[in-house]
Amino acid sequence: MRRFSMLGLVMLAGCTGMEDEKPSGETVPPLEVQAAAEPTIVTDANGMTVYYLDNDTPTKSRCDDNCAENWPPVRPNPNLQGEKFKIITRTDGSPQVVFDGHPLYTCVLDRNVGDVKCDGHLGVFHALRY
Repeated sequence: MRRFSMLGLVMLAGCTGMEDEKPSGETVPPLEVQAAAEPTIVTDANGMTVYYLDNDTPTKSRCDDNCAENWPPVRPNPNLQGEKFKIITRTDGSPQVVFDGHPLYTCVLDRNVGDVKCDGHLGVFHALRY
């Protein structure tokens, strides 16, 4: 399985809301996407798999409260580049990275670099492949 990093980039049950927002200036490594001949699993700067939820929209996460504890949202940083990256505001007011119309998360069940334990969870969470 091929992997690549989105340098600087989680969710299990119940999810809701977001609006567009500029990065907050948090100190987080930059995100970076590289095209590959075959789809590769996207990871964060720590090598952890990045996921998306089918029920989300490009401007709204449906993963809040307990859901967000298990599927932490990927937070933005000032170094995000590329037209496929957007930042939305979650219902709690915090920012979240969206890539190509998908709000992004990591999964608490993935404890080691290379884990993809949450891919297909409940039939609605998927590892982001690019």
